[in-house]
Amino acid sequence: MLISPRATDTIYQAVLQLLMYQGVEETEPLQQKVLLRDGVFLGYRFQAEGLYIDWLAQDDILLVKNNEGRLMIQKHLSSRKIPDIHSASDRDQNPVAA
Repeated sequence: MLISPRATDTIYQAVLQLLMYQGVEETEPLQQKVLLRDGVFLGYRFQAEGLYIDWLAQDDILLVKNNEGRLMIQKHLSSRKIPDIHSASDRDQNPVAA
């Protein structure tokens, strides 16, 4: 799966908005990692102090989790999905950050 630089920037901007929503200020660039499972690209992980945000490519969704891995918020980014922010814990996946 190829991700264009423009799409990556859009994802990064959405991550920054979610961080602002959580009251986290970006004082340093976020650590960004690639998520893989069985050698297959799943998305990206962005880490900030006290939480991390996973962008899952297949579903075009952002998952905000605390450092213990508990899901705090999920947000669909794609226009073909209903844009909404959910505070749910029904999607606990644990992909590996590379």
